[in-house]
Amino acid sequence: MGNPPNFAQAVDLSSLGKPKAAPSAAMPGLEVTAANLTAEFLPLSSTKPVIVIAWSARSPESIEMVNILGALEKSYQGSWALAR
Repeated sequence: MGNPPNFAQAVDLSSLGKPKAAPSAAMPGLEVTAANLTAEFLPLSSTKPVIVIAWSARSPESIEMVNILGALEKSYQGSWALAR
C-alpha cells in the first residue's frame, strides 16, 4: 500500500492569516511578569489562594474565561486573587 497521491506536497498556510486580536480593554486580574512573580505573587499566595490563568488575546474563549474569573473574584470580595 502506498502513500496518497499528494502526500509529499507542501501546503502554503500563509493566506489564512492570524485571528483578530481582542480590543485593548482593561482585563481583570493582576498581570504576571517574570519580574513580579517572585516579588508579588509568591508572598500573596501565602495569604490567600492565587489562580493563575494562561490566556491569549487572540482567543475569544480565553478572554471570556478571564472575564468570568474576574467577575467571580469580584463577587468573592478579594478572598482569592486572579493572576493572568
